[in-house]
Amino acid sequence: SPPQFQWYVAGGEDIPESLPRKEKIMIRMLALDLDETTLRSDGTISLYTMQTLQRAAAQGVILVAASGRPLRSLPEHLQACGVRYAVVSNGAAVYELEGEQLLRQLFLPADAVTALFQLVQEEQDRQVLVEAGLHGQMYAPADYVADPISFRYNAAVAAYVRRTRKPVEDMARFLQMHVQEIDCMDIICPNGTRKAQMAQKVSNAGLPVYMTSSVPQLVEIAHADAGKANGIRFLAKRCGISLEQVMACGNADNDAEMLRDAGMGVAVANAMESCLAAADDITDSNDEDGVAKAVERFVLSEEKYF
Repeated sequence: SPPQFQWYVAGGEDIPESLPRKEKIMIRMLALDLDETTLRSDGTISLYTMQTLQRAAAQGVILVAASGRPLRSLPEHLQACGVRYAVVSNGAAVYELEGEQLLRQLFLPADAVTALFQLVQEEQDRQVLVEAGLHGQMYAPADYVADPISFRYNAAVAAYVRRTRKPVEDMARFLQMHVQEIDCMDIICPNGTRKAQMAQKVSNAGLPVYMTSSVPQLVEIAHADAGKANGIRFLAKRCGISLEQVMACGNADNDAEMLRDAGMGVAVANAMESCLAAADDITDSNDEDGVAKAVERFVLSEEKYF
């Protein structure tokens, strides 16, 4: 398990000589992954978590949703929780939620879009598909959107797919029409068994892209300079905040770098191994309000300096 965080204030008489002295730092930004981290497993957010985030925002802490989801797939209640910014599509875009003001956008290179689609087509497998993000909206093959359960998804995931994806009859034509403005692409492997193979195939192609994953069924791809960590780095600089003043919470592979870069990286107990290894602290699971408890401890408590 990662080392437990120690509370010490620079200049204090009780700092052991063996520990380096630190400047007094207080968390000024919260970067929060959503699915399986801040949200419960059923996709909802508890009243306790919502109220805790509202309290942090009321104290001037800047709240950021950092998600693999595109803008149009974000939960509607984020602003009510006090969330001000969103790093979406794994860092391909950054928004100020009020007025949906786009602050940063990274499109996939056109050659990479074409090459990624061809890699999937070479599989000649109906169970390996590609979907693409365009201006914050995900577009996916029409038969997949119409009947996600036939692609081995459970009812909850199927409902999410139908709610958040727009159907496309001809993905090749769609990508050709929008090749210069694709936010991100996902290679969909519904049963998960082809995921490692497809990720290796993308890696072997040597494309100038950022590749990650947040769920077992997806290989998620964006611009080489994307990633949640880079999105948070951009926002922190824009807000005049150092990375040491950022607390990041996450659960998946696409959160690990963000947790490593932040002054305080917190993994929920249900996190993947890569995320647990990157964290400074481990809180309770997403279904036990782990994020809210970490915010109480590191942001709202009397001992919130480190």
